[in-house]
Formats: sequence, structure tokens, C-alpha cells
Amino acid sequence: MLSVPRTGGSATVIAQASYTLGEGLATDGHYVFFVDGSGVERVPTTGGTPQLLAASVAQYDAFAADGIYVYFAQGTTIERVRSP
Repeated sequence: MLSVPRTGGSATVIAQASYTLGEGLATDGHYVFFVDGSGVERVPTTGGTPQLLAASVAQYDAFAADGIYVYFAQGTTIERVRSP
């Protein structure tokens, strides 16, 4: 996972995912949330080790974060996990 300044410049690696990332990323300004083969994870926007928030989430239809929760839709179900 890479971060690039809004004003341009070099990309910086902020995390290595254990699997290929899906198409969904969300941020609350402090963390980047994503789903990989392990489940829903987060990593600080400044970089670091991903932290698992919810296991066994391999596929999803929609994904969002609001600073308190991370929401994801799987089929007809919408789930949320608290962002610690």
C-alpha cells in the first residue's frame, strides 16, 4: 500500500498486505481501512503494521469508515466493526 502527497512527489510504502488488496479502501484521516485475505484491517496513514479488526471477511460489496466504525456489506447484510 502506498501513499503519495496531494501536492505530488514520491510514493511512500505505508504497509505490506498479506494478500492482494480488493478495490476498496477507506480512511478516517488517521487510518486506512482495507480488506485482504485476513479480513478487515487498518493501518495508520503514516505507515505501520496492519491491525486485524474483523476476521473471515474475504469478499464485500461496499466498504466505508466514519472514524468510529468500519462498515462493510456482504450480500444482503451490512456489518460494522468498531475501530479501536
